[in-house]
Amino acid sequence: MTLTPLAFLGVVSVCLGTYIRLDCFSALGALFTFDLTLHPSHTLITSRFYAHVRHPAYTGSLLVVAGLIMTHLTAGSWLAECGPLAVVARVINTAWGTGLEGSFLAAGLATLWWMWTFSVGVSRARAEDGQMRKVFGHEWESWAAEVAWWFFPGVI
Repeated sequence: MTLTPLAFLGVVSVCLGTYIRLDCFSALGALFTFDLTLHPSHTLITSRFYAHVRHPAYTGSLLVVAGLIMTHLTAGSWLAECGPLAVVARVINTAWGTGLEGSFLAAGLATLWWMWTFSVGVSRARAEDGQMRKVFGHEWESWAAEVAWWFFPGVI
């Protein structure tokens, strides 16, 4: 097992994603819930990371998952070298004689995991935007026009 540049980037991604999520929890304070709920005293938060993207907590989640993929499902990691991914790849290679490598298995798992996280974020972002539009009306419309991106400025 070795610390590869990709694994190091993964650690940075996990740390950054965690920081963003914790900052969002802090910015929302008592308004934060895991369920889509509006408090009677709810206000529209437009500062900190919310000044750049509309759903920065999901940005943090996407970064954390991407970082975990880079640290756990890449060459040099325990999972890929001697853990379950390596064992499954050896069994497939032995049974089917395909020459399939653990990296293909890892890439498939990584893609599924990240796409699932992304699709949950998109679903939640749509629902939250709908609720905020109803509750905050013009204030939300104005902020959403200024902060057009859901997760990553200039991307989505």
